[in-house]
Amino acid sequence: MLLLNATGLRKPNALQHLATELRQTNSGFGFIVETWFKSVDNDGLFSISDYILFRRDRVCVRRKHGGGVCIYVKSGIDCFVMSPCPTADTNIEILRLHLCFGEYIFGLCYHPPDAPYVTEFIDCISNSVDVLTSLYPGAVLCVLGDFNQLDTTFLQCEFGLSQIVDTPTLGNNLLDKVFINVPDGYQTQVFKILVKTKHQTVLVVHYGVPYCVSNKPQKSTLYDLRSHNVDLLRYCIGTFDWSIVFFCQNLQAKYVYFSTALGPQSTAAFLARLLDEVKGIQTILHRLLSHYYVNDPSYANMVILRRPVLYQRKSVIPFVLTVVIEWPI
Repeated sequence: MLLLNATGLRKPNALQHLATELRQTNSGFGFIVETWFKSVDNDGLFSISDYILFRRDRVCVRRKHGGGVCIYVKSGIDCFVMSPCPTADTNIEILRLHLCFGEYIFGLCYHPPDAPYVTEFIDCISNSVDVLTSLYPGAVLCVLGDFNQLDTTFLQCEFGLSQIVDTPTLGNNLLDKVFINVPDGYQTQVFKILVKTKHQTVLVVHYGVPYCVSNKPQKSTLYDLRSHNVDLLRYCIGTFDWSIVFFCQNLQAKYVYFSTALGPQSTAAFLARLLDEVKGIQTILHRLLSHYYVNDPSYANMVILRRPVLYQRKSVIPFVLTVVIEWPI
């Protein structure tokens, strides 16, 4: 499961990045604090495929935005939300679920750095934990979230919970914590997430699970899908000789011919032919500008330096025609 202070999931692509992290880490739960959701927002705006959303938004009118917690639970896990306490201004969400190997209760909390309700917040957590441990004595109890500078020793001293995160999550400060009553069965790892936030993510897994998130950058292939490249692809497809594919009667042979046409050798040949064409255009442009129409060589060199932009915009020929008209022989 993942624990993250997202500093708002309303940012561009924040929800997509979160979905990617949940799937990459194969997390059954995503515990998110500071969602910045509003009560008028529909759940469909922040839904993630194959996950069920449970949320508790900030209802305090003291701030226009901020706060709020939510839990993403993987589809197929039987669970339901429990009301922690009647206090409406505390960002606490309690989730109870029953798995094949036991009962689990998660309490997700967010305590703002300047919250005026410190006593009410602590009382709400204490009362909830006290009631839940009495109703479900054999359940695995986990209280997690961003507590900022709140003194959380009461969870360890009064209820015997252990804090298992040992790496700072914001600069040199350990603000995002995980308290659990079975610390020997779980381990944590802190790493940087795709979502744009100052906080790092806490990943909680069972002991013995061979999973490690690499903090090293990884190389990925990204394709340039700008319009001029798409137009170039259309041009290549339109000028290619497809006769051997069209007139072939055997379906398997037709597929082989088509695959060969799209293979790396054909691509390399096309790029070589395209490069020759570009060099030819550059040579003609240089001769036109430097020998016939422009007396200043520095101006000609400046235009030659701009030729990639001109070629990408498909304005090489109009530009040459303009030069011919403005500076005739």
